[in-house]
Amino acid sequence: MGLACMNAPLTASPPTIHYRLGMPQPHTHLFEVEMTVAPIAKDDLFLDFIMPAWRPGRYVIFDFAGGVQEFSAHAGEGTDAPLPWRKIDKATWRVETKGQPAVTVRYKVYANEFRERTRGLNDQHGFVSGTAVFMYVEEFRRLPLTLQIEPFGNWHVTTGLDRVSGKPNRFQAPHYDYFIDCPLEIGTQQDFSFEVQGKKHVLSLFGEGNWDKDRLIDRLRQVVEASFKFWGDLPYEHYTFLVHSAPGMGGGTEHLNSTIMGINPFNFRNESGYDRFTGLALHEFFHTWNVKQLRPAGIHPFDFTKENYSPSLWISEGMTDYYTTILLRREGLRSIASLLTELARMIENDRRRPGRRLQSLEESSFDSWIKFWRNHEDSQNREVSYYDKGGDVSLILDLEIRQRTQNRGSLDQVMRRAYQAFPLSGPGFTPADFQRVVEEVGESSFEDFFAQYVRGTAEIDFAAFLRYAGLEVQEIPANPPKPWLGIAVAEREGRTLITSVIAGSPAYAAGLNTGDELVALNEYRIRAEQLLDRLADCKAGEEIRLTVFRHEKLRQFQVKLAASEVPEVIVRHSSNPTDLQKQIYTDWLGTAWPGEAAK
Repeated sequence: MGLACMNAPLTASPPTIHYRLGMPQPHTHLFEVEMTVAPIAKDDLFLDFIMPAWRPGRYVIFDFAGGVQEFSAHAGEGTDAPLPWRKIDKATWRVETKGQPAVTVRYKVYANEFRERTRGLNDQHGFVSGTAVFMYVEEFRRLPLTLQIEPFGNWHVTTGLDRVSGKPNRFQAPHYDYFIDCPLEIGTQQDFSFEVQGKKHVLSLFGEGNWDKDRLIDRLRQVVEASFKFWGDLPYEHYTFLVHSAPGMGGGTEHLNSTIMGINPFNFRNESGYDRFTGLALHEFFHTWNVKQLRPAGIHPFDFTKENYSPSLWISEGMTDYYTTILLRREGLRSIASLLTELARMIENDRRRPGRRLQSLEESSFDSWIKFWRNHEDSQNREVSYYDKGGDVSLILDLEIRQRTQNRGSLDQVMRRAYQAFPLSGPGFTPADFQRVVEEVGESSFEDFFAQYVRGTAEIDFAAFLRYAGLEVQEIPANPPKPWLGIAVAEREGRTLITSVIAGSPAYAAGLNTGDELVALNEYRIRAEQLLDRLADCKAGEEIRLTVFRHEKLRQFQVKLAASEVPEVIVRHSSNPTDLQKQIYTDWLGTAWPGEAAK
């Protein structure tokens, strides 16, 4: 808005904000967007229309303005006279109002990014994550708004937005931040309603597959019930599960009262496909509380123009990962044997990542914008994942609280207390806030714990923490030792490329690089799918010759294989647990100690 407006008195009635979304030629991948602001105060010399740079749920800059084309500005109120405008930065269009009582801007957005869960449009359907398509005026972000959608052909709209009664395909939202957190699916998707705890839920399926929709709904019921049992409420009036069933799809993104998930259409031949779907759905649904309501300071309120930094994303994501595993177990959707195997893999994966010695959880969270989501070739050597490591630390924090309090406290209580103490209407919680809640529930200082495992890079003694719940960690050294090279490879366009080299590995010491094209092992051609079998024929301590192309030049490297640094890990029940260990185990996992009846 113009400077003259900033100190002017408020107009008698605030502006109304109305959007229109069209898609007359979906095969072009172009959405047509219109935004009208009216009435406008006469002192408003200009309005700045801003296209967000990122979307909630993924902490990386997308620069959505790059997809905008054919922008124009017009006087509203039926005149449609053109208004002058200019760009003042990469994502802001400044429109001169020229004293007009209304301003309408029109533009098109190229949308072909379904896998990014941002914006997509083709001859089958359309998908919109709000910040990827809709501009806003900062001064009016908190005002109510409406959206009129003009679906193509016989398409219909599925969304978490509330409909305007009596007006087909018209929706409303209390403000822009709510609006953009309710994605839109527009097409011939199948919508199935079901009720949990007296509230309507919708499963919306785009695409085909060998899934049974009734079994998917049954799993979603269990997801909702498990989360309700954990948190104690459902913070919405209705909820929508949007699902894209198409080859190559996967992952999900949480939203205020909905989620968008991708699934492989032909992975449901057996129970494992439904198990994977349930885990994905539970993770995204758990976010309805943890990050959509209980939100870290730094990303609340959102600033859509730049990075929003927080050292607490490990709580939002890693802790959600942890509770996905634990709640699946408590609801009987995961066996104890499967859980123990996952704990063992968790330990092995932590030890295989050299970056754990260099980057703390808080650093990983804070730098997610420039590191984690960039997926650099050297990431495993210098970084940790705030998802994976966040899950590890959530595990040991939960067990440490239970041990110190003789099982009176738990991480469950921490999360529920924080949810009540830091509502979405507030400024969000800080690291100090969260630690304070942990100390209240844990009945002691946790300064050393957070200094070592959250702000520091101390090695986790998983065996010590799991012992609190009567579990033992056993390392099984290979006999004979397994040979270790220390690279990952992938087939790309007929070439076997080295995609990562582990710091401290034999390959690292020999000078192999990410991006080298692996041609031969001991003068014999090698492919990605053959590497493990070929290495299995070698011995730890043996020297091998690797031939690679590097910058089109043939190079040969002598590599002395080492014994694998990370032995196989087994997690099992103790043979002689104490009463406290059994009590912690039972409350933690929702099941009786083996051989004992549930109380």
